[in-house]
Amino acid sequence: METWSDSASTESGAGRRSAGDRLHAALDAVLQALGTPAAPLDILRRVVVRYGALAHEQAVQLEDMLAALTRGVRGVLASHPTTAEAELLAFVQWWAVHGYHRAD
Repeated sequence: METWSDSASTESGAGRRSAGDRLHAALDAVLQALGTPAAPLDILRRVVVRYGALAHEQAVQLEDMLAALTRGVRGVLASHPTTAEAELLAFVQWWAVHGYHRAD
């Protein structure tokens, strides 16, 4: 599975993309990782941490970043059993905060 970070590093115009485009692409990578049935949690962790780091770089407030991320992943998480949905959401939010604060 190609991750957002893999595709971004191979794009010739990656440096010229707007900050909003990069953050949107990072969210797309999170959704892709969540939507892949057998995706390892490590892949999900990497793309979510990257999303949090990009939000920090773009001076998005932590609360706004978490709210946007939560809204973005709700639809994908709804396809999981209720207990798995809550646990995955907690993981995603935790990893995003770590990425935001560059703790990972």
